[in-house]
Amino acid sequence: MNDSSDNPAEKRAAAKRAIGAYAERDAGRQDLIANAVSLHRSRQEVLAELDDESRKKLSEMAETMLPIPNKKTPPRK
Repeated sequence: MNDSSDNPAEKRAAAKRAIGAYAERDAGRQDLIANAVSLHRSRQEVLAELDDESRKKLSEMAETMLPIPNKKTPPRK
């Protein structure tokens, strides 16, 4: 039985295609991470300027909007 999946040249070509697809996904992922880090750094300056009360309110609002899974939060006042 001469199955084309037994052909070494086709196996190499398939492996190269798989590596290429992975490299493209990885490059896109790296770009996304780099953009997120850049945005995070630019926002840190703004957050550093907040007073303690404003920082606390912002943290509480963020936890309400984006709750941590399996964490019990006290009811809102």
